[in-house]
Amino acid sequence: MMGDRPVLIQFGKVSLLGFFTALVAGGGILLFTLKPRIRQQDINLVWPLFLFWGYDLVSTLWSPLIIQSIQDTVVWGGFLFLVIISARASRLKRSFVNNMFWVIDVATIPLILYSIYLIWSGTTSVSAIPILFLLIICYHLVRWHAGSTWGVVVASIFCITNILVGARTPGGIGLGLYLLIEMMLGGRRRWLRIVVIGILLGIATVAVWLTYPPLRDTFLGGDSGLTFGSVAINTSGRIYMWQLTLESYMSSPWLGLGVDAPPEILYARGQHHPHNDYLRILHHLGATGLLLWLLFYGRLMNRVWGAWKRLRHTLRESEHAQLFGTTFMAMVAAGLTMLTDNTIVYSFVMYPLALLIGSSIGVLSAK
Repeated sequence: MMGDRPVLIQFGKVSLLGFFTALVAGGGILLFTLKPRIRQQDINLVWPLFLFWGYDLVSTLWSPLIIQSIQDTVVWGGFLFLVIISARASRLKRSFVNNMFWVIDVATIPLILYSIYLIWSGTTSVSAIPILFLLIICYHLVRWHAGSTWGVVVASIFCITNILVGARTPGGIGLGLYLLIEMMLGGRRRWLRIVVIGILLGIATVAVWLTYPPLRDTFLGGDSGLTFGSVAINTSGRIYMWQLTLESYMSSPWLGLGVDAPPEILYARGQHHPHNDYLRILHHLGATGLLLWLLFYGRLMNRVWGAWKRLRHTLRESEHAQLFGTTFMAMVAAGLTMLTDNTIVYSFVMYPLALLIGSSIGVLSAK
């Protein structure tokens, strides 16, 4: 919630955020070891994630450990065990999902205050906090369609914040989520709403673009690595880094080069990652690692989507429908941000996502 503050506070080589990441991951592993039982239905959904993390651990055999690699391993391990624990909790305690929603509602208040501060101060560099805002947007858009009038207000505050602070990918995804929730609800009447909302979002985007110079500078300044006609788009050096990463990956396409091995030339540019999580996994863990991640993520999204379709017409009455809707949208949003960011190693994004995913798995396996 403090932007870059937890990263800037250091204890030796470990940041405050790293300390909390390890604490949550360690707690998750401890809770699992106290009662190491997993239902077969849960195993059917999470086994690719088990293998993904296991392969990450094995990859350390051919690559020396550094702080960056340890951090990635801890985040992914914490994600795995939070998924397992929350699946068990949501299945055994019917109040777990409601309690989780209550926590999100409470956490929304300081996040709103922080977003107002970001807008008021004119901040245009806030690290990865806009990706966390996307998860909150997903939740409140679903709550809006479940009958909460404030849902659309809260979602709009975070969406506007992402745009005004110059978070290009999260800002665009946030706008798209308004259309996604309408398409998810289905029905012919929804298509008129989709067209109207699309037009309004387009008008609002153009208005902000024309009247807010910092937003134009974010898109049109910098390296101008992408060109559409006569318009050059700032990619912050990403396309160049992606090319370097792919070239390096080809030296070990199936097994990868190890979790601590970004292309050396990226280090020379002050970067430790290629700003694309799919390339990150491909480079670190090869096609094997990427296949395991996509298998876990894709199969689970398909199951959650199927459960959502069965329950979407009971959205106002069913907390499970709200859970499936929020989880599906959050997975879509996180999956898209992975195209241009480092979402998969942000514990303050992946851990809340793990709770949503795990809760959905628990409810699915209980049926």
